[in-house]
Amino acid sequence: KQVYVVDEENRLQFRNEDILKTVGEEDYVAYGISDGENLCLSSLNKAVRGMVVQPVTDTSRVGSS
Repeated sequence: KQVYVVDEENRLQFRNEDILKTVGEEDYVAYGISDGENLCLSSLNKAVRGMVVQPVTDTSRVGSS
């Protein structure tokens, strides 16, 4: 499964990961994602490698402007 990793410059990088199992909307991976890495959990239409994104870590702000 392809996952989106947000790099230090807030750019999307694509990575293929092996999914061990899926429970509801949660995927479990065996390895490949390091502690502290930021993942993009939003669905993006036409995501492009290297595109700049605006990370949101406070989920109470998601969807507000």
